[in-house]
Amino acid sequence: MPDKNVHFYLVHPKKDKSAIYLRFYYHSRALTCSTGISIETHMWDFKKQAPKKSTAHYTTYKIYLERVEQIVIAYYKKALEQEKLPTPEEIRLHLRNTLKNNADSLYNFFDYLEAYYQWQQENKTPELTLKPTRTLINMLQEFETLTGYQLTFKRIDKTFEDKFRAYLLQRKTSRYKEKGVPEGLLNATIAKYFSKFKAFMKWALEKGYHDNEAFRNFNASRRNDKPRSGGKNDIVVLTEEEFEQLRDYDFSTRKQLEQVRDLFLFACYTAQRWSDVEAFRPEQIKGNYWEFTSYKTKDFIRVPLVGWCGGAWDILNKYNGNLPNHISQHRFNHLIKEVCQIAGITATARIQRYSGNQLVTIECSKYELVSSHCARRTAITILGTRGIPLNVLQRLTGHDDVETLMKYVNTPEDALERWLRQLDAAKKGGDS
Repeated sequence: MPDKNVHFYLVHPKKDKSAIYLRFYYHSRALTCSTGISIETHMWDFKKQAPKKSTAHYTTYKIYLERVEQIVIAYYKKALEQEKLPTPEEIRLHLRNTLKNNADSLYNFFDYLEAYYQWQQENKTPELTLKPTRTLINMLQEFETLTGYQLTFKRIDKTFEDKFRAYLLQRKTSRYKEKGVPEGLLNATIAKYFSKFKAFMKWALEKGYHDNEAFRNFNASRRNDKPRSGGKNDIVVLTEEEFEQLRDYDFSTRKQLEQVRDLFLFACYTAQRWSDVEAFRPEQIKGNYWEFTSYKTKDFIRVPLVGWCGGAWDILNKYNGNLPNHISQHRFNHLIKEVCQIAGITATARIQRYSGNQLVTIECSKYELVSSHCARRTAITILGTRGIPLNVLQRLTGHDDVETLMKYVNTPEDALERWLRQLDAAKKGGDS
């Protein structure tokens, strides 16, 4: 057999788009047939007879064509083992039926997952969205190995949902193990991974890789994680006193930690999402406003840099109108914990979550729970506690509705008492 068994080429190389064909030479015979897919001709490397590496979805094309070659060669070798030389028409018919009737034989399920991950990378998906996809792939591989449940598109059904959820509820995790928390992922984390899985299945459905829509009924809600009936999750924010403590701490001898602290402060002062802080550019400053299009919602956001938000000027002026050099969000979330620990943000924090039907209480020093998301939550809580009406605060945060905004507010325990005293003092002052 020749070194290269299957060759790919464009059947209409001079047109804007062409079907990809294959040639297979064996024993003085030649098979020529369509692979079932097309490509824009400018995306084709005619010298290498393959899609260009710069092509969008290059990995998807590569995996597909490799599978086509495997189908052809596997059928050919099996026929030889049976002491039969297949005709080109027999191979063509086998390939056509395989492509038409059994997509799961064309790709391994995890090939599709890898293609999805590659697609996210090509579309510059934020790291904190990309990383869970990689973790999901690893967990699905582990799930298949431990349970023996072979994953194919056809087998993504209610049985899969129940088995995968049960696996996640028992999956060992070391994050809070030392604090006495039982093994198993929390419901909010499980919901996150089911949401990621549904996003992958939707992407694959839209690409035409399968026609199974059972995934749409999978439960990816986080409502089952609420520790109080009808309530909301405990969230971690800094108090105003802790915020000032962090702001005033001298990190001048540790420049990287100082820059991490300053990025956190800028996010607190502006109350914006981390993805938008990462995308900050000096030219977005227009007079006393920071104007940009939100990465997540695509809405136009206009942050007035006055009052509380005016604190952002101190950060920008410190770095000549820009922000400190960005590091990855994963690295930031690691370092901000160290920053807060050094600054003395060590009060005991207590949050409750559910793992299945079991209520889990997690107690630790607050700095251990601080992350990039904590900045936006801190700003919203402080401004809300100061008395800014939520419908006004909504204009700053860009939330579509007040109900969503309320999820970010963590009202301090003494807030009611302080407000009652302020109202009483205001009334007495008015009476005089």
